[in-house]
Amino acid sequence: APYWREDARAVVVGMTLYTRKEHICRAALESVAFGTVDVMQAMKADTGLRLGSMHVDGGMTGNSFLMQLQADLLGVDVLRAKMPEATVLGAALAAGVVVGFF
Repeated sequence: APYWREDARAVVVGMTLYTRKEHICRAALESVAFGTVDVMQAMKADTGLRLGSMHVDGGMTGNSFLMQLQADLLGVDVLRAKMPEATVLGAALAAGVVVGFF
């Protein structure tokens, strides 16, 4: 489904009797990678800056296929965070500061 239409729904086309769950999983990962490419291209168009590398975190960074595809499509190094869920750590630290834990 096109991400610019909030009323759109996902559809999988082109399946045959030979389509396996792995094909659908790969298509989902590719959609994430191509969506990221769209965002990065828009950022480049707005700022005129060239991306040298991309730092990533989150659960999907555990998928090596996705990270390699992202690097190939963008033509940059994709650098994984040492802690995959860095966002969660940041939220926990902020909450700790607010309640006076730190």
